[in-house]
Amino acid sequence: MIQINVLSEYDNKLLDRKDLFLLLDHTGQPTPRKAVVEQKIAEHFKTSPDHVEIIYIFSISGKAASRVKAKIWNKPIKKEEVKNETQTNKEMGDDKG
Repeated sequence: MIQINVLSEYDNKLLDRKDLFLLLDHTGQPTPRKAVVEQKIAEHFKTSPDHVEIIYIFSISGKAASRVKAKIWNKPIKKEEVKNETQTNKEMGDDKG
């Protein structure tokens, strides 16, 4: 079972989102995947997983815990567009040299 502890929560009104730093306790389990963490954060903050963006998940060595940086947007984010932008940026970098 994954337990979420909120270390820091900032309501970023300018960008219309919440910035979160979390500590996940996942005793007896490996580091959870992004999709599982998105679902757990959505349940904890009573929103849709479409509004959650995971920036990183870092395991804490020696413990069954992980540090997570995430954002909860007030509007659903389009994950396909983010992936396409990343691919376009990589392609542009490949053309340079």
